Amino acid sequence: MAEPPMIRKLYRGFVAWFAGQRWGSTTIKRLYRPLDKAVYRLTGGRRGLGPTRDVLLLTSIGRKTGQPRSNPLMYLEHAGSLWVMGSNFGGERHPAWTQNLLANPEATAQIGRRTEQVVARLASGAERQELWSRLVVVYPPWDAYTGWTDRAFRLFELKPR
Repeated sequence: MAEPPMIRKLYRGFVAWFAGQRWGSTTIKRLYRPLDKAVYRLTGGRRGLGPTRDVLLLTSIGRKTGQPRSNPLMYLEHAGSLWVMGSNFGGERHPAWTQNLLANPEATAQIGRRTEQVVARLASGAERQELWSRLVVVYPPWDAYTGWTDRAFRLFELKPR
């Protein structure tokens, strides 16, 4: 049964506020994210715990271990590609999955029950700037996260192979 639009809007607003707080983003990183990945897998990608349905499960190859590593990520679909942001909840370090994509750009993206092979490319400059306003619509706390660290968040294009 679908949630009423008002409930969904309140939930999204609460999650955006919660995630925009340092303590909230830490909670999400440590507790919520692993649960979200489990729910996503159990429901075949039909549901997750996040405030948006724009979530994919990215599986990259660990640069140190050579083992597959999966992460639920919010994404933007634009110009025939999927775009994912490596914010690490505003932390000082880049998320490991971004390091993995830099070492080996071939990955798998699962959206719902659809899985496709993708090749990642790091965006920069004007292209990155152009997409920023679209990305913060998907997940408004990214704006808050930029004030918590000096590093530039990595933005990747995931292009189908």
